[in-house]
Amino acid sequence: MALLALAGLAATTGCGSGGCLMPYVSIPARIEIGGISAHGSIPSLQEDGQLEESGSAKMLHLRAGINPMQGFNGWHGRSWDVGGGYLAQWLWPEGQPNLLYHGFYLEGAWFPLTPEKDESGLRLSLVADAEVVLSGFGDGAEVGPGGSLGAFLEWSGTASTSYAKKTGGGMGSSAGAIGALYGEWSAGLGVSLGYRRLWGMNYLTIMVGLTFRLPFGAGLAGISN
Repeated sequence: MALLALAGLAATTGCGSGGCLMPYVSIPARIEIGGISAHGSIPSLQEDGQLEESGSAKMLHLRAGINPMQGFNGWHGRSWDVGGGYLAQWLWPEGQPNLLYHGFYLEGAWFPLTPEKDESGLRLSLVADAEVVLSGFGDGAEVGPGGSLGAFLEWSGTASTSYAKKTGGGMGSSAGAIGALYGEWSAGLGVSLGYRRLWGMNYLTIMVGLTFRLPFGAGLAGISN
């Protein structure tokens, strides 16, 4: 019912003398952040155009993508998942400038351990992805392949709820929100091994990190004078 109310209120979205009304949407997404190190032949393009090679580097890794099957409560007990999105990787080689590599990925996951359809519980997620990695931004960026294999232990559940809240905003104003959450959520910890190749150089990454899954959400937030 909350989503029907949102559709009716959307026509009034905007700001006026009486206050502001703003819509918001969250997509069914998986976010992963972590890092430890990279090893192998880590390339670094210098300002003079020369390539330098480092054997190891500290590493921070971030990825965020859309996993559409999370948007359906009835699929929570499934044994597999697919998604895709954007990744960024920061490297700090010893004695070399800091590096930022980024790109796009498609992933697939298998859940050998999963909760019951409508219950919260532990889930084991084995994830593999294929990547297109870029050395920078613009037409001159080097492009190379990449991929990773990871295992994550998640606490997972489902959300199917609507909400309406109103609070005092101070100075005679009030604020409120109406919306709904639907789909799958989780939080977990895991490890992964990755491979990237740029300028003919190959390196491996070792990551320990966190993973989060977000359900679909939509709503309207407003403040009135």
